[in-house]
Amino acid sequence: MLRMAQQIAGHNLAVEDLEVKSRDEIGEVGIALNQMKNNLRDVIRSIAGTAEHVASASEEISSSAVQQARSAEIERDQTTQVVTGLQQCLPQCNRYQKNSSAAADAARWAAGIARDGGGIVEETLSKMRAISESVSSTAKKVEELGKVPIRSAGLSV
Repeated sequence: MLRMAQQIAGHNLAVEDLEVKSRDEIGEVGIALNQMKNNLRDVIRSIAGTAEHVASASEEISSSAVQQARSAEIERDQTTQVVTGLQQCLPQCNRYQKNSSAAADAARWAAGIARDGGGIVEETLSKMRAISESVSSTAKKVEELGKVPIRSAGLSV
């Protein structure tokens, strides 16, 4: 059990499960340690997968928003040039320019949403680090528990 706890404390959740041969309290601790390790590994994999999906989606949204903003700004600039060249259709051209500006504003808003998605990714990574610290702390406690003689802990074999 001590070797497994040390492996978990060293961030190795791929360590083999303990072979539990007894059904006493020590055996139950071994079973619980196996379950804890396997559950933590599954949770971390799930969080990592979700973080990767969120990061990928955030990058795609950000890239799309930047492209939309560039396109909207180009369109606005072109509309402004047309307005200058075609004074006889000034009212209609002004309407196009306003729509282009609204599209640029919407694209900037979308870019802000994409940045917020990046914040979610950072928050997810922070939670993953907290889980890792919790695993290390639990492993240290299990390691300390392994150092305490069974009789002095009030347990009988």
